[in-house]
Amino acid sequence: MEEQDQITIQRYLDGELSPTEREVFEEKLALSPDLQQDILLHKKLIEGIKMEARSNAWQQINNLEQKARHQNKVRKPNSTVAWRMAAAFALILVAGFAIYLTIGQDTGPERLYAENFSPYPPIAYAPVRGKEPSSNLERAFAAYTAGQYQKSMDLLADENHEGNRGGLILFYEGNALMALGKPMEAEAKLKAAMEYPGPLALQMRWYLSMSYLAQGKTEQAKELLSLISSGQNSYSEKASKIISNL
Repeated sequence: MEEQDQITIQRYLDGELSPTEREVFEEKLALSPDLQQDILLHKKLIEGIKMEARSNAWQQINNLEQKARHQNKVRKPNSTVAWRMAAAFALILVAGFAIYLTIGQDTGPERLYAENFSPYPPIAYAPVRGKEPSSNLERAFAAYTAGQYQKSMDLLADENHEGNRGGLILFYEGNALMALGKPMEAEAKLKAAMEYPGPLALQMRWYLSMSYLAQGKTEQAKELLSLISSGQNSYSEKASKIISNL
């Protein structure tokens, strides 16, 4: 799908088309099953991204509540226990400092990759709990969710890799390859996915930058991360932090 088509779909869903533009678009929509599928996929992706953001917010709230409850239960230890705790803490500090002197100052691209990479969740095709996958695509994403990345790759290989849906499949294949420790192959998949960016254009840039870091391609990673950090998005702060450590 062309970038202009993506923009038009987004404007249509946001209600930003003029009456004339909307009429023309809906006439085209009525005659194009492919466009209808693109609209449905676009809606599903956007809703999935919103649900993921809400889930992350609630998780942070739950973590804060649990921490507060734990702190309320803490009582002042007696002097013997306090002395033992202080001694143990001192030993931990000494050991930690020794580790820091040997490896703690390593902020190379590979380490930054390890600290920042986690496979992107399949929000568009997330398995439904209690429901057995009924299609090849559903089985592929069920395997992906379970961390069975090679099985997921084998199943996704049978899917159509063209158009907007194909871009999505290429994106998840790239993630699976990185999880399997194959960043060079992941780079090729992610670059191909960016031909059909859709609503995951930002995520595609982010994970492509991760593949660069994993390969030690610092300059390419910096270029993409600078682009990401220049906008207001969920990755901008992390991108800026990585750049400052490269």
